[in-house]
Amino acid sequence: MQCPSSRCMRLLAVFLCCISSTLSCELSYWVRNFVFDDVTINTHVISSASDVTTVFYCAMKCKETPFCGSISYNDDGTCRLYPVVFPNDATFPHSPGWRHFFSPTAGCILEQGYVWLNRINLCIKVLIEKEVLSDVRNSCSQLGARLVVLDTKEKNTDVGEYLKANVDEGMYFIGLTDVQQEGRFVWENGKDVGFSNWVRGEPNGGTRENCAVISSITYQWKDYPCRGCNFIS
Repeated sequence: MQCPSSRCMRLLAVFLCCISSTLSCELSYWVRNFVFDDVTINTHVISSASDVTTVFYCAMKCKETPFCGSISYNDDGTCRLYPVVFPNDATFPHSPGWRHFFSPTAGCILEQGYVWLNRINLCIKVLIEKEVLSDVRNSCSQLGARLVVLDTKEKNTDVGEYLKANVDEGMYFIGLTDVQQEGRFVWENGKDVGFSNWVRGEPNGGTRENCAVISSITYQWKDYPCRGCNFIS
């Protein structure tokens, strides 16, 4: 599949990240508690960890910890876990940088641009940043995420419908490649393809096209070069 220049303006500059601490991405979303922003809460702490690189990793720690119902995260990398929605006995003075969230489980922080797709329990974000696969993966990883896995018809349909309704027409990276073994496409979670939605005749690019993209119009997939096209301003 060649890439006509007229199609390259947005193609592959955009990709989907999926927030997950499990392979299935089955998470509910966090709700931010602005009342306690910039306030240090020292009571009812289940555990505290430093050097936590993102608030998403803090959320994942909560999901992995029994009885955790809320979290706080500071710009210095401190993550605190609590068994309750934040009590009113916060400790002052203010400690700039704290953000507070509560949830019955874990992780889709809507305030940072993520979208919760309720029917399929999937948290995604469309990012317009990088065009090289390694950079795309790195951008997702820095957010505590990965490229989206569309391993069921329901996920593919709901993500496609979201793209069609909310973003520009185009093609979007998904977490599917045959980089490791030509002709064997594998999801970012390491699983082989079961459900698929390839355009008829795809994949057909051989070693030149080792990544996969989804159409925001048809929700079908094509294989595509992992480096992408040059931009046209």
